[in-house]
Amino acid sequence: MTGGDLHRVAEEAWRKVPRDWPRPRGDKRREGRYEGDARQLRGLLEAAVGRYGPNAWVLLVKAGPAPSNTLSWFAPGVPVMYQGQDRGDGLYKVPAQAALYALDRGLIRCGT
Repeated sequence: MTGGDLHRVAEEAWRKVPRDWPRPRGDKRREGRYEGDARQLRGLLEAAVGRYGPNAWVLLVKAGPAPSNTLSWFAPGVPVMYQGQDRGDGLYKVPAQAALYALDRGLIRCGT
C-alpha cells in the first residue's frame, strides 16, 4: 500500500470512529497487531457492532507495562484508549466499526 493509499484508508477508518472519541496526536503508518486469530477478532468486532451499533467499542488486552499516553493508535485511523490494568495486563478500548474496517483492508496483522 502506497503512502497516499494508507492515508486515504486511515482517514476513512477515522470517519467510522464515534464523533466524541478524541484523536491521538500524530499518525500511525504501520499496521496494528492482534495476537490471535483474525476470525476471532472479526467475530468480536462484528458482534459488538451488530448488538450496540456503529458507536460500539470493545476491550482488548495487551500484556506489558502501562503506556505513557492514555490515548494512542491501534492501527492507522483506529485509536485506542488505555483503560487501566487487570492482572498485570493493559485494557484498551477500541472503536469496533473502525477496527473492523481496518481489519478488512489489511491494516491489522493477526497471529502470534
